[in-house]
Amino acid sequence: MEYTYEADTDDLYVRLRSEAVARTLEVTNGCLVDVDYKGEAVGIEVLSASRGWPVQDVVRQFHLYDVHPLLNELEQHIRPVSAVPAAQPNLAFSGSLQGTGS
Repeated sequence: MEYTYEADTDDLYVRLRSEAVARTLEVTNGCLVDVDYKGEAVGIEVLSASRGWPVQDVVRQFHLYDVHPLLNELEQHIRPVSAVPAAQPNLAFSGSLQGTGS
């Protein structure tokens, strides 16, 4: 699972799997899930990520129980970034999270 966070736009993208995106579903306002042709989640886009996002809803709706702890960890990691001073508007980071279930 890989992710990219752009602080200047406060957008987060989590890439769950490498399959092609067939369509994008809106879970809530500002939380979009990319799915493959079978309807399985391949990515999660969160707008205004530092405000929090419905991790539980995404996990439940798309059966992402194997990466649930990692998504929780990522969501908690993003929140403090909202306190970045305006002098650093281009802060961005990306990385990978690995768990036992993925």
